[in-house]
Amino acid sequence: MLYLAEVRKQSKGFIGGSKTELKLLACERNDQTWSSIQGEETIASEEASNFENGALVIVNLTGNRQVQGTPEAAGNRLVGLLQKFSRELEKSKGQEEEIETWKQSLTYQSQELSRREMELEAELDQLEQAKEEIERLEEQRQEIESTREEAEKLREEFERKSQELEGAWAHLRGEQEKLEALQGEIQQSTGLSEEETARIKELLDYLDSVVAPTDVLQAQVNEALEAFNRYQEVVDGHAQEVEQYRSEAQEKEAEVEQQEAKITEIRSVLAEEEASLEQGKIELQVQQKAIETKQSSVQIIRRSLQATEALSESISQLGTDSAVTKIAQTVDLEALENMPLEELQEQVDKLQQDLHNLQRFVDDQEEELKLQRDAVEELKQKLQKASVYDASAVEQELADEQERKGMLSETLVGQRRTLGERQVILNQHLRILRRRQGIVEPDAENQELDLRPVLSQLEAQQVEQQESLQKLESEIEQMQANLNQAEEMVKQQAGRNEAKRQELQELESGCQEARVAVAQLWGQMNFSESSLQSAQESLGQLQQQLEAIAATVSQVQQNGEYQVQAISQMHEAIDSLNSAPEMAAG
Repeated sequence: MLYLAEVRKQSKGFIGGSKTELKLLACERNDQTWSSIQGEETIASEEASNFENGALVIVNLTGNRQVQGTPEAAGNRLVGLLQKFSRELEKSKGQEEEIETWKQSLTYQSQELSRREMELEAELDQLEQAKEEIERLEEQRQEIESTREEAEKLREEFERKSQELEGAWAHLRGEQEKLEALQGEIQQSTGLSEEETARIKELLDYLDSVVAPTDVLQAQVNEALEAFNRYQEVVDGHAQEVEQYRSEAQEKEAEVEQQEAKITEIRSVLAEEEASLEQGKIELQVQQKAIETKQSSVQIIRRSLQATEALSESISQLGTDSAVTKIAQTVDLEALENMPLEELQEQVDKLQQDLHNLQRFVDDQEEELKLQRDAVEELKQKLQKASVYDASAVEQELADEQERKGMLSETLVGQRRTLGERQVILNQHLRILRRRQGIVEPDAENQELDLRPVLSQLEAQQVEQQESLQKLESEIEQMQANLNQAEEMVKQQAGRNEAKRQELQELESGCQEARVAVAQLWGQMNFSESSLQSAQESLGQLQQQLEAIAATVSQVQQNGEYQVQAISQMHEAIDSLNSAPEMAAG
């Protein structure tokens, strides 16, 4: 199992040397997560003697707490874990933004559902109105049907009267034939007996009594015609309503078409503006990400600058006599003087080997830092050439690499300081060893460590970092100003889009209501037109029947008048025949 541990070195006493232990800080679980070790748990490990005191290492331990393999520096592993944590944090942030987007979408859907419910309620009200209108039209249809039934009854009454009239006419024609025969007999005879005269008068009185009463029938026909004219006026009024419905429906339909054209135009414009707004939001995110990346770079440069300044100060102190003296005082010179020469030689060899291993480790770290700087420069050049859509990924990668470079630089600060301290301690041991061996080194006591080239390099690095820091801060300030301006423009655009969306919703709602109204008008018109057509056909048939009955009644009335005149003439003829014999007898 992998553990994160801190290297601890303790001096063994006057004989020199040190004991290396590892303080366990955290362990890796099966799910690749790390948990801290509670309490103080240390294990002896000479394998970690090449690391400086306080260094963090990754060590693999067996089940009985035995070191397996060679410990390795924890810097790279910690950098990887921090980068992974940063990516997880960024992913969590993206998920929160996605959740917020879902919330906004659900809110919009809820508002849309409420608007649709209001539209449905309005449609229900309109359907209720249409139902009332249909009921009114149904009442009119029933009224027309009642008129038709009444006209039908009148027509049946006329047919019955006509049949009775036809029977009367047949009887009248029979009596006329008898009268004509009687007239022929009268013409052949020179006179009539009293019985014959009485019989003829009786027949004439009967003919006079059976004349059809056409006045009542004519009055009924006139009343039927007046009722027909009244209902004809009602039907004509309905015809005008139908034409009014048609005209109003066509006008409303034209208005709906204009509204639909306007809605289509607004939708097209709104779609373009929404696409522009989304593009603006993407660009805002890119700019925000770029600012965050540069801010991360600023933090890294500041930490690196602080580390460089601390290293420069440490090296400066190391180069002074007081610093050298302070480090030298940690060496027990008396013990070294009394130590057997062979043991002193072994200790010097061990210090040289430790210094060599540390020097090699620092050189590897320096080389890795150089490669890291090259990678950062390469990503900066790549970012300058990247498109808007690729810039975000490149900036994220650049921020990760810059963070890694800063952590490597900070790690090297302590490594360089430890290297200088080890060099001073080794020089103390070497001077005593060589003196005891009889090797004379001139001015060995006054020999100092020349750290001026390192200080010069660190100073140049500080100047470079200050310039980079000022440049980044200036760029961030300018980018922040541009971002604020772009955010204001996006906010204004979003406000305009929202206003246009509200306008579109109102237009769509009004257009939907207008469509329902047009459908109702066409429905009313079609229903009224269908009822009107049926009523007009029935009234046309009724008109023909009434006109035929009126003509028949007129003819019957005229024939009745002729009959009365003929009977009167017959009475006169009989009276003249009766008076003629009397005159002849006198």
